[in-house]
Amino acid sequence: MRKICILELLSAKKVRSFESVRDQESWNLVETMVNIEGAVAIILTKKIFTMMNVVVSRVAVGTKCKDQAMLIELIKQIEVLSGGFDVFDLFPSFKVLHLNMFIAGTDTSSVITEWAMFELMINPRVMHKLQGEIRRVLNGKKKVYESDIKDLDYLRLMINGTLRLHPHVPLIPREYRAKCEICGYNHQCMENRA
Repeated sequence: MRKICILELLSAKKVRSFESVRDQESWNLVETMVNIEGAVAIILTKKIFTMMNVVVSRVAVGTKCKDQAMLIELIKQIEVLSGGFDVFDLFPSFKVLHLNMFIAGTDTSSVITEWAMFELMINPRVMHKLQGEIRRVLNGKKKVYESDIKDLDYLRLMINGTLRLHPHVPLIPREYRAKCEICGYNHQCMENRA
C-alpha cells in the first residue's frame, strides 16, 4: 500500500502538478504577515504549520478544510498520543495510511521550515548571503514562484544543511520483549541484560 502511495501520489510528476497550490498558499502566508498592522508578535510556528496543513488539505481533498483549526488540533493530539507507538504499522489500511501521509506532510514540512528560519536567525552572515542571492536572482519580482527556486543555489545548500543539522526522523528506541535470535545473533529484552 505504501509503495502504491509513493509511486502514484508522491511521484515527481504528481508533486509538480500541485505547484500552483504551494505557490498560492505561500503567497497567502506572506500577505497575511505583511498586512498585520502595528508591532505585533507573530507566532511563526503556528502560521507555517497552518500553511502546510492547508497545502496538504488542498492536495489531498481538493479544498481547504472547513474547520482548519480543529483539524490542526487533532493532528497535534494524534502526534502526542502516538509518540513511540506507530499506529500506522499496526493498521495498514488505506484510511489510516492517508491520515499518516496527511500528518507527515504537515508536520515534516513545517518543522523543517521552522529549523531553516531558526538557522537563518542565529547565522546573520548566512541570512545576508541568502538575501543577496534572492535579490540578485529574482531581480525585484513581487511574487516568487516555486519554479524560481531552481536558480537559487545557495538556498538549496542552506536547506540541505538544515536537513543535515536537524533531520526530522523520529528516533524511537526499540526494545525486545522477549529473548530471540535474529540472523544467528541472540538478543535479550532490556530487563534481562546485565
